[in-house]
Amino acid sequence: MPEQRAYSSDAFNRLPFREQLDALYGISARDRRDLILSAPNAQRLVRSFAAESLFHTLKEIGLEDGAELLSLASGEQVCALVDLDCWKKDRLDTAMLLDWLEVIVEAGGRAVGELLHSVDRELLVLLLKRFIRVHRRDDPEEPEDDLEGQEVFELDEHYQIVFHRWDSRSTLVRSLIEALYERDYSYFVTLMEETWWGVESDLEEGAFRLRSGRLQDRGFPDYYEAQKIYRPLAARDLAERSAPLGRLAAENATMLPQDRALIVPEDGVSFFSQVLHAGFSGEAATELRQELAYLVNRVLVAEGVDFADRDGIAEKIHLAHDTVNLALESLSEVDAPRAIDVLERHYVQHLFRVGWDILLGLRKSAKRTVEALGFEASATGLAFLDTPYREALGGFLSMRPRFYEGIERPGEIRYRPFATLADLERGRAIVLDVASLGEICPRLLGQSPAALAALRPHDADDFRLSAVILTAFAHLSLGREPSLEPLAGSDLTELRAATLDVASGKLSAAARARFFETLPGHRGFLEFCLRRFEEEFLSVSPDRPLDPRFVTCLMMRPQRHATRSHPSPA
Repeated sequence: MPEQRAYSSDAFNRLPFREQLDALYGISARDRRDLILSAPNAQRLVRSFAAESLFHTLKEIGLEDGAELLSLASGEQVCALVDLDCWKKDRLDTAMLLDWLEVIVEAGGRAVGELLHSVDRELLVLLLKRFIRVHRRDDPEEPEDDLEGQEVFELDEHYQIVFHRWDSRSTLVRSLIEALYERDYSYFVTLMEETWWGVESDLEEGAFRLRSGRLQDRGFPDYYEAQKIYRPLAARDLAERSAPLGRLAAENATMLPQDRALIVPEDGVSFFSQVLHAGFSGEAATELRQELAYLVNRVLVAEGVDFADRDGIAEKIHLAHDTVNLALESLSEVDAPRAIDVLERHYVQHLFRVGWDILLGLRKSAKRTVEALGFEASATGLAFLDTPYREALGGFLSMRPRFYEGIERPGEIRYRPFATLADLERGRAIVLDVASLGEICPRLLGQSPAALAALRPHDADDFRLSAVILTAFAHLSLGREPSLEPLAGSDLTELRAATLDVASGKLSAAARARFFETLPGHRGFLEFCLRRFEEEFLSVSPDRPLDPRFVTCLMMRPQRHATRSHPSPA
C-alpha cells in the first residue's frame, strides 16, 4: 500500500487510544511526530511505542527535530535508544552518545533525569573518564597546587574536576556533571569516586555486557542463538501455531510492535504485504508484524549489522520480508485465501526458514550443475559462461543466495534477495539452461563444456561460450559441419545472406529450424545465443561492410596486421 494519509489533529484526538496507535502506523515520521505532539495524551502515546519504533522515528526526522518527542520518552526507552545507537560492536561510540546527550539536554530537565536514572553507571563513568580526571581534595597523594582555566572546575570542596580533553563537546559533558550534582548528590559522589579509580577497559566490558543482556530481553538474541534462523525447514515439517493468531497481541494491547514503521515494507507491491493488509486487522495484524519484527532482530544479529547502520538495517529488513514472501508465495501458489490460511497456522520465523530451505535447494542445484559440467563453483570456474549466466550463478552460489537483476534487465549489475516465486522460477530456468550445455556441447562439437573452456586463451577475457556455439552455428548455416574453426572475414557476407530474413531484419525461420534440428531438447541457452547473433551481427545495416574486427559474437581468424597468435572471439 502507498503511505496512508495522516489524520487531522482534531480527528486524531477523537479516536480511541488503540485506534490512535493504529493511525500512527504507515504515515511519515514527521506526520507521526506532529500528531503525537498535538495530542493531550502525547506522553502515553510515546511511551506505548517500543524503543525500536521510537528509534527509527527519531532517526527519520533527525535527532535535532526530535527533542520534543524525546522529552516524553520513559527512562527505559532512553536507555534502549542508547543501546541501539551508541555502540560499534563491543565498543562505545562516544561521539554518537554525545549526539543523543545533546538532544536530551535540549529536551529539558525531565529527559535528562530519565537518562541519568536509566543508563548504566558504568556507561556514565566511561563517558566521564574519556573527558575528565577527578582529583580528591582529601587524598594526600593528590597534588596540592590548584589548577585554573576553563578546563578545571569544582562543585564542592571534595572534588576537583579537570578536563584532559577539551573540545566543542566538553561543555556538554560539564552540563551533564552539573545536572548530576544538582539532582542527586549521592549519585554524583559515586560517579566521581568511580571516575577517580575506575579502569576504562573494565567499565566498557561491564557496560557492554549489561547492554547485551537488555537486547536479548528485547528480542535480540545472542549471536549463536540468532544463527538458528538460518536452519533450513522443509515445508512438510512446518509446525502449527501453539495458540490462535492474535491472542498474544491481545494480552499486551498497548504495546506497538517493535518497528511498525519500517519492519514491514508497506508499498503493497509484495504478495505478503497485500495479504497482510487484506486479510488481517486488529490483534492478528499486530501479532504478525511483531513476529516479523522479532525475525528481523534475529537476522540483524546473525548478520552482525550495526544498529546505527540504517542502510544495513534496511537491507536486512527487506531480506527478512522477501524471504518470508517467497515462502508464502510458494506454499500458497500465490493464492490469497490460501496465503491467509498459511499465516494463520504458521509462525513467521518458520516461514523464513522455509524460504531459506527453498533458496538452499536452488544453491545446491546450481552447484551440482556447475560441477557436473566440469567447472569449479567459483568466479574463475564460471568465467567461460556469458553474462548474465555467469553473474546469476555467482549469486546463486553465494553463502546467502542472491538474485542478479541483470536477468530481468540487461545491463543491470546489482544483486538483491530473492523475493518472489517468479524470481525463483527465473533462477531455476538459468540453472536448467546451463545444465543443457552438458548435452549441447558434445552433440554440436564433440567436446564437453570443460574441454571447450580449456581452449580459452588466458588473455582473452571476452572469450565466452556463446561465441563457440555461434561459430558452430555459422559453419552449419554455411553448409559445413559444425566446427570450432575460426571464420574468415570473407565468410561474413555469405553468412549474413544465409541467415537474415530481409523483411524483418531478424534471423530467418529456416536458419533457426536447421539449427534446432541438430540440437533437439532444451533451447534456453541456444535461444540466448541466437538473440546475441541477431543483436550483434544481423543488426548491422546491409549497406555497411562487415569488418571482422568488430564482429563480437563469432570466433574470427586473426587479421594479417594483428599480433595475437590465437583465434579472436568477440
